[in-house]
Amino acid sequence: MSLNSPIGLSRILDVIRIVPLPEGALVADIGCGNGALLTGLAGRGLRLVGIDHEPECIAAASAACPEGRFVCGDATTWLIPNEIDLAVCLGATHAFGRGSEALPNALNTLSPHLISGGWMLVGEGFRRCEPAPEYAALLGEFSGIERTHLENVMAMESSGFTCLHAITATDAEWDTFEWTFFRRLGKVAWRDAWLRWGRHTMGFGVYLLKTTGSL
Repeated sequence: MSLNSPIGLSRILDVIRIVPLPEGALVADIGCGNGALLTGLAGRGLRLVGIDHEPECIAAASAACPEGRFVCGDATTWLIPNEIDLAVCLGATHAFGRGSEALPNALNTLSPHLISGGWMLVGEGFRRCEPAPEYAALLGEFSGIERTHLENVMAMESSGFTCLHAITATDAEWDTFEWTFFRRLGKVAWRDAWLRWGRHTMGFGVYLLKTTGSL
């Protein structure tokens, strides 16, 4: 997979440019996929580390971004406390828990690995409205859109961060993301549910966070 995010790479890189990353700063991408994000950061004198549990993703990322270091496994096993300048977790908080617990678990797990005054970039789904009963049944108990956009920010700030910037996926970006998904996997039931309900229910935000007290 490229990015597990409907928001395009160029917009995400624009958000990262807000962060004053000095030469040699460590950027760790948790759930890095094929390394697209870190490839986009190559050539800036940063230390780039990507972690994913899929060996084929790590192989693709290593080929795409030779200056990065990519490891297959659990993020908490490989990361060192108080080392990361910017931790990235785009559409991957589900690796830290299920449902409404995933986001705070991810933040609380990764926070100790940040330097003092460190940053996080989190991509997280949200609901734009209450899901129709039929759509809620399809998504299941752990839908990935347990919160609204505002509630995502509030949950992040309850975990010791201040949200300094956020962007949300446009309808056009969602169309590209979902139709690409359909062409790859051919899931007709999911496509039809997306067109009937998901297009006006699903949201996705990328949130730039800084540890509270370090502003």
